Amino acid sequence: MHNRITNIFEEKAGTSSGNSSWDVDHQPALRIACLFFLVLIPFGFISFRLIQLQLFMGDVFADEFETLTESFEPIPGLDGRILGSNGKILAYDKQYFDIHIEYRWLEEPSN
Repeated sequence: MHNRITNIFEEKAGTSSGNSSWDVDHQPALRIACLFFLVLIPFGFISFRLIQLQLFMGDVFADEFETLTESFEPIPGLDGRILGSNGKILAYDKQYFDIHIEYRWLEEPSN
């Protein structure tokens, strides 16, 4: 046993580059073509599904988009009262609504 650093991937001095055990790629074009088709197949399925959704099922999604849904729910005040150090109420929540309408906006036809 030699006590030195060795690289197991280096070719031994007596072997030629053609007979190396690591030289297994005799047809690199075949391997690249297989890899290309393995990547192309999932992209083909994805593009087929996108075309199907856009062209054949687009009206279904457009109809669902056109329907409107309205819901109203009251929003309670969250803050409550603000008290001073002596217990006096400094501020409190009071709900009020103020609507300002110009009478000319209500005319038929509007000016």
